Parts: sequence; C-alpha cells; structure tokens
Amino acid sequence: MLLTALLTTLFALGAPARCAYAVARDPVAARALAARAYDLYQARSYEKAAQLYRAAADADPDDPAYGYNAARAAQLAGQLEAAEAGFVATLRHGGATATMRQQAQRHLDEVRAALSAVHAARKRPTAGTSPVGPAAGPTATDGSTRRTVGWVLLASGALLGIGSGIVFSGALGEQSSLDAALAVRDGNGKIVGIDPTTASQRQNDINADYALGWGLAGGAVAGVGIGVVLLALSPKTPATVTLWPGGRGLGLHVAF
Repeated sequence: MLLTALLTTLFALGAPARCAYAVARDPVAARALAARAYDLYQARSYEKAAQLYRAAADADPDDPAYGYNAARAAQLAGQLEAAEAGFVATLRHGGATATMRQQAQRHLDEVRAALSAVHAARKRPTAGTSPVGPAAGPTATDGSTRRTVGWVLLASGALLGIGSGIVFSGALGEQSSLDAALAVRDGNGKIVGIDPTTASQRQNDINADYALGWGLAGGAVAGVGIGVVLLALSPKTPATVTLWPGGRGLGLHVAF
C-alpha cells in the first residue's frame, strides 16, 4: 500500500527535478522504481526513465546498476552533463563489476566527445556591426565571420564524426560479445550462455547505440557540409607576389 502510494505520488508530480523523486533508503522501493524505469526505457521515454533510475539509486545506493542505467538513459535523452556525472560515479562505485566499468567508460568517452562538439559550436563568434542606412552592404567582418563559423562547423563535424566512430565501434564489439554468448547452447539447443532477459536488454542497448551513432554521423556530415559551403562562399584575398628588398628572391602573401 505504501509503495503504491509512493509511485502514484511520483508520477503525479511529473517534474524533471531530481528532488521530486527523492525517496528514503529502501531496496524494495528501489527495485519497484527500477522496474517502472525499465518499462519507460523500453518505450524510449529516456528522460523519465533516467529520473526514476536516479530515484532508485537514491533508494539503494549500494547497487551501482541503478546509477549506470540512469546515466545511460540520460545519454539517450540528450542530457549529456547528467550522463557524464553518472558514468563517472559508476566508475568510482566500489560495487561496479569489470563489465559495468568497461561499458561506463565507453559511454563516458561518447558523451565527452559529444560535449566537446557542443562546446565548440557554442564558441561561434557573432557577426560584427554593419553600417547603418540603405547603402549598407557586406563588410570585411561578414567574410571573416563566415570563414570563422565555417572552420568551427568543420571542427564540430570532425568531433561528431569521431564520436560516431567510437559509438559504432563499441556497438559492434557489444554485438559480437552478445552473439558469442547466444551461440553457447546445451545438448538440446537451449541457450545457456546468457539469460534471455539480459540478452534482450543488451540487444536494446546495442540498437540504441546504433541509433545514436547514426545521429552523430548525420550531425558530422551536416557540420562538414555547411562548413565547406561557408568557406567556399567566403571572399578570399588573392595571392600576391612581391620582390624582397634589393630584388633578392620572392615573397608570397596569401590570405584565406
């Protein structure tokens, strides 16, 4: 009765803040919260799943799986800072298994690569002040800003491409590991290398990684493509050749 009332209150609040889901230390409540979070995760409601997994971690901090799952759901929800903090906490948790640490480190690398791209994009300079009046036209600052933004987009696209490669590499490794476990069978052909429920959850995680990888790859292509276009449209100063003092040799001045 008490547990039912607790869950009803949690979902009635529906606020994104972590304090809305705070519960006292209670492993039984933690398992109930995690079960509901798993259903939300399966339904791809990652933000709410992350909130409930964090509440489960608060209720039973001795189990590192809740914090790891919260970080994973936050990553898929695009909450990169929360995901980074969660994976770091998992790596520091004394109860985390070697496999969990390996997965947490892989996803932490993915998150940090994505954060680097986001931070680089936020550093784009704003356009300079243009002349006021009907005769105002493009200024030298316009071309300079366009080139700068173009280079920033190229760099961001490259970082997203790296992040995509990390995600795909990890997903392929996880898929190979899962396939190997599924191939272990007894004399009757029954799978004994892995529990079916665990196999299903791992496959869902792998599929989510593939989707994330394709998303990062799309961002990389868009960033590089737009960056190239901006650089191509930027006015360029032609190269000039001048004599050195005294007529000795040539000097090449190039602007881009």
